[in-house]
Amino acid sequence: MEHTHTLKLTTPTDREIVLTRVFDAPRHMVFEAFTKPELLKRWLLGPPGWEMVVCEVATEVGGRYRYVWRNADGRQMGMHGVCREIAPPERIVCTESMEGYPSESLVTTVLVEYDGRNQAHHHGAL
Repeated sequence: MEHTHTLKLTTPTDREIVLTRVFDAPRHMVFEAFTKPELLKRWLLGPPGWEMVVCEVATEVGGRYRYVWRNADGRQMGMHGVCREIAPPERIVCTESMEGYPSESLVTTVLVEYDGRNQAHHHGAL
């Protein structure tokens, strides 16, 4: 799977962020990249020098996920949430909270395929 190095960021309201990216891959492969731990660890990276040490994935409604990154000094950062909707291979809706912060976002990921290329819309709302 190869991405086309395009990322479009918009802010439809003061509480929403929409990220859109086009990948040169079929939709089912991009969906797998969002739902399989061995693939998530390859692209959902933290800052340089950090590695993902916990990758628990939610694959059904009500399931919980958790990701934790650690750097060489032992510092950690993590995020977690609950899957509210999942419709393979087109849609994932989950809550998202950064550990140590009291806020929660609702993130909707929609995958749309055009001629074998996939457009991923990642919509976060506070």
